[in-house]
Amino acid sequence: MTTKEGQADLLESTLPASAQIVVEQIEGDGTEALAMFEDFLRELLAHIGRSYDLSTLDGLTVVNDISKASADLEVGVELPEGDSVPPTNDDVAVCGASANHVMRDGELKSHILVRRDIASGLWTGTF
Repeated sequence: MTTKEGQADLLESTLPASAQIVVEQIEGDGTEALAMFEDFLRELLAHIGRSYDLSTLDGLTVVNDISKASADLEVGVELPEGDSVPPTNDDVAVCGASANHVMRDGELKSHILVRRDIASGLWTGTF
Protein backbone atom coordinates (compact mmCIF):
# COMPACT_ATOMS: atom_id res chain seq x y z
CA MET A 1 0.00 0.00 0.00
CA THR A 2 1.32 3.47 -0.79
CA THR A 3 0.30 6.97 0.15
CA LYS A 4 -0.61 9.69 -2.35
CA GLU A 5 3.00 10.87 -2.27
CA GLY A 6 4.16 7.40 -3.32
CA GLN A 7 5.75 6.60 0.01
CA ALA A 8 5.33 3.07 1.26
CA ASP A 9 3.24 2.83 4.42
CA LEU A 10 5.12 0.98 7.12
CA LEU A 11 3.19 -1.27 9.41
CA GLU A 12 3.79 -0.83 13.10
CA SER A 13 6.18 -3.44 14.48
CA THR A 14 4.91 -6.03 16.96
CA LEU A 15 8.31 -6.17 18.69
CA PRO A 16 7.68 -5.31 22.36
CA ALA A 17 9.67 -2.38 23.73
CA SER A 18 10.46 -4.63 26.71
CA ALA A 19 12.22 -7.28 24.56
CA GLN A 20 15.80 -7.66 25.75
CA ILE A 21 18.52 -7.89 23.10
CA VAL A 22 21.85 -9.05 24.55
CA VAL A 23 25.14 -10.06 22.94
CA GLU A 24 27.50 -11.95 25.22
CA GLN A 25 30.89 -10.26 25.33
CA ILE A 26 34.11 -12.11 24.71
CA GLU A 27 37.66 -10.93 25.33
CA GLY A 28 38.69 -8.33 22.80
CA ASP A 29 35.17 -7.06 22.04
CA GLY A 30 34.74 -3.32 22.00
CA THR A 31 31.84 -2.12 24.16
CA GLU A 32 30.72 0.39 21.52
CA ALA A 33 30.73 -2.26 18.79
CA LEU A 34 28.63 -4.62 20.94
CA ALA A 35 26.10 -1.84 21.56
CA MET A 36 25.95 -1.18 17.81
CA PHE A 37 25.40 -4.90 17.13
CA GLU A 38 22.61 -5.02 19.72
CA ASP A 39 21.01 -1.94 18.11
CA PHE A 40 21.31 -3.61 14.69
CA LEU A 41 19.59 -6.75 16.01
CA ARG A 42 16.78 -4.66 17.58
CA GLU A 43 16.22 -2.87 14.25
CA LEU A 44 16.24 -6.20 12.41
CA LEU A 45 13.67 -7.68 14.81
CA ALA A 46 11.54 -4.53 14.57
CA HIS A 47 11.55 -4.93 10.79
CA ILE A 48 10.62 -8.62 11.07
CA GLY A 49 7.89 -7.62 13.55
CA ARG A 50 6.15 -5.69 10.78
CA SER A 51 5.37 -8.97 9.02
CA TYR A 52 5.34 -11.51 11.85
CA ASP A 53 3.79 -11.36 15.30
CA LEU A 54 6.61 -10.92 17.81
CA SER A 55 4.36 -9.60 20.57
CA THR A 56 5.28 -12.49 22.91
CA LEU A 57 9.04 -12.22 22.38
CA ASP A 58 10.84 -11.91 25.71
CA GLY A 59 14.22 -11.35 24.10
CA LEU A 60 17.09 -12.49 21.94
CA THR A 61 20.48 -13.43 23.33
CA VAL A 62 23.53 -14.01 21.15
CA VAL A 63 25.67 -16.56 22.95
CA ASN A 64 29.06 -18.17 22.66
CA ASP A 65 27.99 -21.53 24.13
CA ILE A 66 24.36 -22.37 23.33
CA SER A 67 24.32 -25.48 25.54
CA LYS A 68 25.43 -23.49 28.60
CA ALA A 69 23.10 -20.58 27.77
CA SER A 70 20.15 -22.95 27.39
CA ALA A 71 20.89 -24.56 30.75
CA ASP A 72 21.34 -21.14 32.43
CA LEU A 73 18.25 -19.47 30.89
CA GLU A 74 15.81 -18.36 33.57
CA VAL A 75 12.52 -19.87 32.42
CA GLY A 76 10.44 -18.42 35.24
CA VAL A 77 8.98 -21.71 36.50
CA GLU A 78 10.34 -24.83 38.15
CA LEU A 79 10.65 -27.58 35.56
CA PRO A 80 10.50 -31.23 36.59
CA GLU A 81 13.85 -33.00 36.51
CA GLY A 82 14.72 -33.96 32.93
CA ASP A 83 11.84 -31.93 31.44
CA SER A 84 14.04 -29.65 29.32
CA VAL A 85 15.59 -30.76 26.05
CA PRO A 86 19.27 -29.79 25.67
CA PRO A 87 20.43 -28.38 22.34
CA THR A 88 21.93 -30.84 19.88
CA ASN A 89 25.71 -30.85 19.99
CA ASP A 90 27.24 -34.06 18.66
CA ASP A 91 29.22 -35.49 15.71
CA VAL A 92 26.21 -35.17 13.38
CA ALA A 93 24.66 -31.80 14.19
CA VAL A 94 25.16 -28.65 16.22
CA CYS A 95 22.31 -26.41 17.38
CA GLY A 96 22.60 -22.92 15.92
CA ALA A 97 19.57 -21.33 17.56
CA SER A 98 16.64 -22.18 19.78
CA ALA A 99 13.35 -20.59 20.78
CA ASN A 100 12.65 -21.31 24.43
CA HIS A 101 9.39 -20.89 26.33
CA VAL A 102 9.68 -18.69 29.39
CA MET A 103 7.19 -17.29 31.91
CA ARG A 104 7.33 -13.57 32.53
CA ASP A 105 4.82 -11.96 34.90
CA GLY A 106 2.47 -14.92 34.45
CA GLU A 107 2.58 -14.77 30.64
CA LEU A 108 4.06 -17.41 28.34
CA LYS A 109 6.72 -15.83 26.10
CA SER A 110 9.61 -16.91 23.90
CA HIS A 111 13.29 -16.21 24.33
CA ILE A 112 15.58 -16.85 21.37
CA LEU A 113 19.18 -18.01 21.78
CA VAL A 114 21.45 -17.74 18.74
CA ARG A 115 25.07 -18.82 18.46
CA ARG A 116 27.35 -15.85 17.99
CA ASP A 117 29.12 -17.24 14.91
CA ILE A 118 25.74 -17.45 13.15
CA ALA A 119 24.32 -14.11 14.32
CA SER A 120 27.49 -12.19 13.52
CA GLY A 121 27.11 -13.28 9.89
CA LEU A 122 24.14 -10.89 9.66
CA TRP A 123 26.27 -7.88 10.54
CA THR A 124 29.12 -6.28 8.60
CA GLY A 125 30.57 -4.37 11.55
CA THR A 126 33.60 -5.39 13.58
CA PHE A 127 33.85 -6.04 17.30
